Amino acid sequence: MLNKYAFNPAYAGMDNSLSATGVYRKQWVGLEGSPSSQHVNIHMPLYYLHGGLGLSFSNDIGGPERTTNVGISYNYNYNLGKSSVLSLSGGAGLIQKSIDGSKLRAPEGNYDMDGNIISHNDPELSIVLETAVAPTSRVGVMFKNDRFEAGVSADNLLGNELNFSETDFNFTLNRHYFFYLAYYWQLTSDIEISPSGFVKMDQNYLQTYVAIMANYNDFLLGGVSLRGYSDLNLDAVAFIAGFKMNENLTLAYSYDLSISSYNSVSQGSHEILINYNLNKEFGQGKLQNVIYNPRFL
Repeated sequence: MLNKYAFNPAYAGMDNSLSATGVYRKQWVGLEGSPSSQHVNIHMPLYYLHGGLGLSFSNDIGGPERTTNVGISYNYNYNLGKSSVLSLSGGAGLIQKSIDGSKLRAPEGNYDMDGNIISHNDPELSIVLETAVAPTSRVGVMFKNDRFEAGVSADNLLGNELNFSETDFNFTLNRHYFFYLAYYWQLTSDIEISPSGFVKMDQNYLQTYVAIMANYNDFLLGGVSLRGYSDLNLDAVAFIAGFKMNENLTLAYSYDLSISSYNSVSQGSHEILINYNLNKEFGQGKLQNVIYNPRFL
């Protein structure tokens, strides 16, 4: 809920100024090979083009795998009344996946304790570091007004394959779909409450998030989130806190308390976010209807 451009490119520019966000996440601390993620994005409105522009970079590491994404997007905004905006976006990028075959372990493989002997006894598995690159695409729709926002987006629309050269192993990029909605309720003159819901899915899996956040005087924020929707998918309760360091910088932290079977092998998950907002409107509007005539060059 604090990094909407990460999952929906149609949000670009909706912070009404140049906005840059960085996130670091370490999941399931204490579990060997547990995932860690880094994400950076920057986006801004382009008033003269009636939309916004965004750039993103993400890096995700889990066990022997590393996935890196870079992307760019543009969105076009339709004004619906005085305070409502409908944003339509498209984007493209590149994805690189690497698999370190020396870290893989197969049930029928032969290995020594020092890793000097690596034999998977499986022709599909490499014993070296392999990389593959493929193009990606994404689309998004976002509706926003003073009290309500909702969005739908999709990644990996092309369903491309990542082809690794050392083996015949191919990795197909599943299409991912995201659904988001939030409501902003002014409880008092100083306190705003915002319940929200978020669903992400591919062809095989679906996961739901529900959250409620409170913002005090646009300075302090806090909330709680539940991830999962059934006994098979119930993962964690996240506790979120943050504050505005100055007029430009916001810092937030989240701790995930595992409530699935992972709680027996990990000490939860940590995530830290920092956002920089220029808080200045630049390049707003079009040039005035005057004639520029440079008579002397």
